[in-house]
Amino acid sequence: LLTDLLEVESDRVAALRSLQNIGCAAEAATPRVAKLLESPDPDVTHQAALTVGEIACGSKLAAPELAALLRRGNRSEKYRALFAMAKVKATDPETVSALIEALSDAESQIRGKAAYALGQIGPAGAAAESKLVALLTDPFESTRRQSAWALGWVGTGQTETVTALVTTLR
Repeated sequence: LLTDLLEVESDRVAALRSLQNIGCAAEAATPRVAKLLESPDPDVTHQAALTVGEIACGSKLAAPELAALLRRGNRSEKYRALFAMAKVKATDPETVSALIEALSDAESQIRGKAAYALGQIGPAGAAAESKLVALLTDPFESTRRQSAWALGWVGTGQTETVTALVTTLR
């Protein structure tokens, strides 16, 4: 079985790629793949994040591990965790909290991808509304664009949010 190959160090990345290609049919492997998000091998961590995003298919099984990777990872690991979080669409408080924290990351790509992931989870990300509004004035266009998009999905229609969005149109 492919999941048995996850135990063999030299076969992990190949097994993860195969599971990723299988997609939702490999959902049962999510807990084992999620454990590899803590691997000291950056290639394994990278591929595990991509794989979780493809096999979790709405399952929240990997959400705690993804939130932990987002909080402790390097730039590449954070980006992959955000990619997977956007696909998994986990709405648990730990995940939402980690996403909101990522809106303050020093890297614009991380801020923008966090905004996108919050938009993907919809109203469950409403706690991020004020931070998303603040990102409408981010120095980077892509971050501003992702924040505006996310507000359309998580926004509650507060007057301040609508005003800020209208202001960005000018």
